Amino acid sequence: MGVFLLSVNKNTSESADDDLSFEEALRELEETVAALENGGVPLEKSLDLLKRGLALSDRCEQVLGEAELTIEQLMINEEGELVSQKMEEEDES
Repeated sequence: MGVFLLSVNKNTSESADDDLSFEEALRELEETVAALENGGVPLEKSLDLLKRGLALSDRCEQVLGEAELTIEQLMINEEGELVSQKMEEEDES
């Protein structure tokens, strides 16, 4: 059996919308994966779902990367040193 390589252009019109929240993109990605795993989808539709899933995955990675950068920036003190702080829990009184 031969090996097939998939090349995907991340800048296609199939890319996920930049205004999708992480939760929206993740929910749609989960639905896309479920549709592919369940089978019964014609090949052309499967390819469309795969492209959409890859774009949604990229969006999730982008949002998580931005969140990680924000957290890292918040954890640097005035001297430029990385500080380890526990997140304070809000009082539920």
